Amino acid sequence: MFFHVIDIALPKKRQDVFAAGGQGQSLLFVSLAIWRLSLRDFFWRHAEWWPLALSALAWCYLAFSWSNPPAHHHRFQLGPVVVHWAAMMVAMMLPLMAGHVSLVARRSLWHRRHRAAAIFVAAYLFVWLLYGLVVSEVFERGMRPNLVNCLLAAAYWQTTPFKRSALLACHRTLPLAPSGWEADRDCVRYGWTVAGSCLLSCWLLMLACAADHSASLDVGLAAFLLRERIVVRLHHQHEFAVALLMIVLFLAARPFW
Repeated sequence: MFFHVIDIALPKKRQDVFAAGGQGQSLLFVSLAIWRLSLRDFFWRHAEWWPLALSALAWCYLAFSWSNPPAHHHRFQLGPVVVHWAAMMVAMMLPLMAGHVSLVARRSLWHRRHRAAAIFVAAYLFVWLLYGLVVSEVFERGMRPNLVNCLLAAAYWQTTPFKRSALLACHRTLPLAPSGWEADRDCVRYGWTVAGSCLLSCWLLMLACAADHSASLDVGLAAFLLRERIVVRLHHQHEFAVALLMIVLFLAARPFW
């Protein structure tokens, strides 16, 4: 049975070498076969790896955009704004969804684990993309908010019961059908539900990121959101509000340095 698995894992040319080679070469190909099977099993079991990989690629794109800012145009251009928004959502939000993606995969049949995860992620990002289109339309009409005002509003929002309820709802789970179109429907509904809660919780912080394409702000708020998602306690919400106020004071004092 063991050598049958090796025959499946190794190409035909390597099987010939395996049959004619010595003991050391045989052990090498056995190790390669086991490693290949283990790696494939790991990536199939842990469906959250590819959303995290997409997030890393999106951070690379944002880093490139920070180091190579586009030329300023008098006329607002919707396309680059939407692309930057989408990259920002993938970079900042997908790490927050790693637990949900893993849960969706574990609750799905083995052969559709990654399909279910992909449907959930697509539904989740679709809601944020709609919000980005609304924000872009507002910016196009010349109503770009001030960064300090956004952070002040976000600090106040941190202390409200609406924020607390939305943050708790971000951890909500829904039942998933095992197969068929019902399973796809449930994944879409699950993604939309979680995205709606996340949008209600983080909409002001994301508006601040869109208003000011700053590397320090994006990285800082990404770490802020990750910490907030991990620690869901009422007194920590007030600590997060104080942290946002400290950022506001820093930004207000920066012109005088």
